[in-house]
Amino acid sequence: MQLYISKEMVIVFCLFACCLSFVYIQGQSSFSLEDDDLRQFQIFQERFHKQYDLHEVDTRFRIFRSNLRNITRHNSDCNQTFTMGINQFSDLTADEFHHGVLVVGYGTENGIDYYLVKNSWGVSWGDSGYVKIARSDSTNDKGICGIAIQPSFPSV
Repeated sequence: MQLYISKEMVIVFCLFACCLSFVYIQGQSSFSLEDDDLRQFQIFQERFHKQYDLHEVDTRFRIFRSNLRNITRHNSDCNQTFTMGINQFSDLTADEFHHGVLVVGYGTENGIDYYLVKNSWGVSWGDSGYVKIARSDSTNDKGICGIAIQPSFPSV
């Protein structure tokens, strides 16, 4: 299976802590403000097996509802190049969502330059735990999902 992410595609995996991201779940439409937010939260809890302490439920619901509004606002902007949706992190704030990936290579396939990225979510994600993210040679381009914004390098 070849999985490419480019500006022309609807599915985008934003992978960096600098941009709280939501993975579009294929087959689901984005949620609008008219939807019953509480019902959507309950569906979210069931789908992703979320359980909260009694004192935490209200906080998680408020964060989830705020994220739903951000998703709706983003998806209604016709200038966006990707669609956002609900994933298992939709009850987290930007400060709580920290996720790193490792660029393990790069290449060109069918005329498309890409980074080969290993995700920490395991082999069930992407193509056995990897994804190819389109890359650009421009020094002014932030890259898909900001992949070129905050790289870190090990010092050996």
